[in-house]
Formats: sequence, structure tokens, C-alpha cells
Amino acid sequence: MQRTLTGTTLWLVAAGAFGAPLADVVAPVRAVTVSVWTHPSCLDEPNDGSLPEPYGDEFSDALFGSRLEGDRDYWNGPRSSQSSGVLLGSDNEILSLSLAEDCDRFDVRFADGLHASARRVATDAPTTLSLLRFESPPPEVEQVEPLPIGHPASLRPGDTVIAVSSPRDLHGTVGVGVVSDARRQMDDSSIRGYIQSDAAIHLGSAGGPLVNEAGQLVGLHAAIYSQSTQFEGLAFALPIDLALRIADGLRNGGVFRRGALGVVTEDVAPDNGRVRVTVSEVTPDTPAAGHLKVADVLLRVDGEALRSTADLAARIQYGAPGTRVSLDYVRDGQEASVEIALADQATLPVDGAISVPES
Repeated sequence: MQRTLTGTTLWLVAAGAFGAPLADVVAPVRAVTVSVWTHPSCLDEPNDGSLPEPYGDEFSDALFGSRLEGDRDYWNGPRSSQSSGVLLGSDNEILSLSLAEDCDRFDVRFADGLHASARRVATDAPTTLSLLRFESPPPEVEQVEPLPIGHPASLRPGDTVIAVSSPRDLHGTVGVGVVSDARRQMDDSSIRGYIQSDAAIHLGSAGGPLVNEAGQLVGLHAAIYSQSTQFEGLAFALPIDLALRIADGLRNGGVFRRGALGVVTEDVAPDNGRVRVTVSEVTPDTPAAGHLKVADVLLRVDGEALRSTADLAARIQYGAPGTRVSLDYVRDGQEASVEIALADQATLPVDGAISVPES
């Protein structure tokens, strides 16, 4: 069955699913993809051979920084970790995800065997996105052409995407798949608004580029959904527009500030089965106070229909503080609109832009 599916994918590519030959699309993507390892200077204490925790979680982004269970020789030595990364061009910067938290220096490895040291500028904890900068950039970095930036929001289910990464130092590993959702919401996890596809990624792929058919960067590999350490066809990527906004915050002040409203909402499914995002609590002294009330049903943000509380949270918390958003809602059977300036999430007396009540 797997052979048949693989054969079908190859047939689609050969038949012209891409505007250019696949190899021509992949070549510049592989050129900006690197492997990012914990620097040897951070490896002071040998490990006892135990495997990392959590191991086998449903959302196993933590596994991207580890090795397969059979690699006991690796785990008996000083513990290292590995992710992939993307070069940003002449700024001597790299974006990566799921890097070791206890080390700020990394060994960046290129496809031609070249090594260079880089330091962490800052990390965004909610997404694990890290911005790195070369200590002494090799000349090759200056010659790298950064990838053109695509528009993740324009991706549709069925669109073809290409995943490139350097798992286990296998530089330029390529996987081809299709998009299932360009804004996948999963209420029971931190994965909100990510690109879901079945383009294969592996242990050590986190931070590698996901591109569209035109070779435009649309996302960075962030997580897989799996009940084992094996890829099961469910991959998630951080949208590149969000990643670049976060990187800009990390570059200018070391933190990405998220917007906030200050409400608790819940998804209510009436008889017709269509979810209604309903306000269940408004926190005093927040942007929502004086504008929204309990039992208001939120319909749209900036003209875009809301699908769930998680959808609302993803849109609000990635807006910059001070940004004015338009909310359409229903109160007592009457539709109304209001503009609200987002506050800084870190300054509110609630944890997050939108709180989801515990079940």
C-alpha cells in the first residue's frame, strides 16, 4: 500500500503538479537548510543512557531533539540534541525550533560538511521558535539566497507542499505531501493555527522549511502527532508569517508580545450543530471590559468567521498589542460590531488572550 501511495505521489509530480521540475524547486530550499546541534561546550555531564522525557507523547515535538530508541550508544555519551534550521540570508541569522533549553550556543552544520558556531538571541517559549546568530559567519552564508516568502493563509486542502530538513545530519532530506488544513486547531494542545500536512518529517526535522509548489517558504516544521516515535502522516508547521513576526520581536527586545482581550469563551453547539463562540466571563480592567458581555456570541474577527474558541485565541494572541481588531457579535438576538485595541498579554490578570474553561 505504501508503495502504491508513493508511486502515486511521484506520478503526480511527473505529470506536472509543479510549475518547475521538483528538483529545481528543492535545490534552493536545501541550500538554506542546516542542522543545528547543541554545542560541545554545553555537554559537560555524561548521561546515564536513559531516554528523554516525554517519550511517545501524542504531540511529540520534544522528540525532534532526540534520537531513536535504539541509539543506546548515543545516549550513553554526553547528551546532545539536534534540530533543523533555516538560514535567513545576509543577516547571519538562523531560525530553528525545539532547541535544547539549557544551552545558548549551537553547532550549525551545512550540507557540505562546514561547521559554524551560533548563539541564541532569544526563544519564544510558546512556539519554541529560536533566533540564532552566527558568531563568525562563514563566507558561504553571505552567498545564500533567502527563500521567497509565501502566504500560508492562501494554502488550501489538497495543495502540494515540500518538507525539507536535516534529521540526524542527513542534510536536505525531502518529503512531499499535501495540505489538510492551513489553520489547524487542536483545543487540547498548544497547536493552534498551524499548517497540517502529510509531508514526511522525522526526528531532528524541527525548524526545517516547508515550501509550496513555487518554492516559497510557508512554514517551519514544529510537531508530529503520533502515539509512537514513528511518523504517522500528521505533521504540523508554524506558519512563516507568524514565525517572522515572532523573530522580529526576538530580534528587537528579546520577546514577542502577544495581544489579549481578557475574556473566557466556550464553544456551544446548538441544535443545528454549528459551534457558537460564546463569552462566559469578562475580566475587569481588560480591553474586553465595557465592550463585551457574558452570553455574547462572537461571529467574526476582522471580517473572518470564527470556527471555535481555539480559532479566536490563535487570531488574538498573535496580534501585536495596540492593534485594533473588529469583532462582530450577537447580543440578545441583535448583531453588532465593536473595535477593540489589544492589550499586552503579559500585563493582563488572566493567563492568555482567550481563556478556555476547564471541562
